[in-house]
Amino acid sequence: MIEPTNPYYPDTYAATLLKMAKTHDRLREIARSISDSPDLQTHDYLSEESLPRLSEAEQSAVEEGFKQALARDYREALNSLAGFYLKLGRFADQGTLYEQTALKENDTSKKTDLLINSGLAYLQAEDAMNAKNAINTPNASGPEGGNQRSEVSDNQKSEVRGQRSEDEQRPGSSEQSVEKIRNSNFEIRNGHSDHALNAERLFHNAITLNPPDPKAYQQVIMIFAARRDLAGAKEIVSQGINNGAPPLPLYLSLAEAAQKAGSPEQTKAALNSAKAEVEKSVKNGEDSYSLYFVLADGARGIGDRDQETAALVKALDFQPRSADALSRLAGLYLDKQNFDRAALYLNRIANINPDSAEVYYRIA
Repeated sequence: MIEPTNPYYPDTYAATLLKMAKTHDRLREIARSISDSPDLQTHDYLSEESLPRLSEAEQSAVEEGFKQALARDYREALNSLAGFYLKLGRFADQGTLYEQTALKENDTSKKTDLLINSGLAYLQAEDAMNAKNAINTPNASGPEGGNQRSEVSDNQKSEVRGQRSEDEQRPGSSEQSVEKIRNSNFEIRNGHSDHALNAERLFHNAITLNPPDPKAYQQVIMIFAARRDLAGAKEIVSQGINNGAPPLPLYLSLAEAAQKAGSPEQTKAALNSAKAEVEKSVKNGEDSYSLYFVLADGARGIGDRDQETAALVKALDFQPRSADALSRLAGLYLDKQNFDRAALYLNRIANINPDSAEVYYRIA
């Protein structure tokens, strides 16, 4: 073939084989076409609308093609196969894919991201499984339903967390702890894997691999938030700071966790810690504007508009002509129906960007 990686020809041939009722040959041709061009965008039958309509045999052929491309180290194969699983709601398979790829990756940063992506996929699998169980077993919260299953799950979580804490107290045992968690029995919910525990295991693996990276700590903090375990979340924040992770994103995640757990006092305390960290970093000569903008985003995420406003005003002190900060402040004051203050910031944007029709529309 003159253009072996052009999917048009094998895909057209596969369509012809369908009309000829040559099913086996068609599936083989689909797999070959995918393996030569492992990109979701280059095959019409892999679109958002068409993919779910493929038969199981056709989906298996597509999956096999992606796996062949992955074995050849085609750069786009990983993201495409992950996207294929995502479109089909096969989140556990997506998690397994990322984890298996992480085992082969030597770059610490890339390996960390793969482990985190794997954990996030397992969390999606957990959510999907819980939603399905809620539909199929409407009485699961009854005396003999979900309460018993939840109790077993909580015991298993305590066992895993306790084992990890015990191991971490012994020098040189972190790898053994990870391995014990890896080998734990996660089959505790009606024969299904407890994907949430699997996710937590992967996040802890990422922490062990790359202690100064804050991303995995943030994910574990949110897992504790879902359990309303703020003490556990605080422990993770302390662990991250002790391991050299930047405190600001950890404090902001803790504030979000406390907000989700329904603790206004803890939310305010965590946000104040984040603010203090920003002020300390500013004194050390770090990028003041960016730090205050991060603080504003964190405050916005937990619904604290006063802290968001204060942080944006501070950011504006360092970059008075920032259209982003001015626009955010104008929007905040519009929400408060403080129209004079909103107009003040909008007029400042108009002076900076006099050709912006949107600004004049908002002023009007």
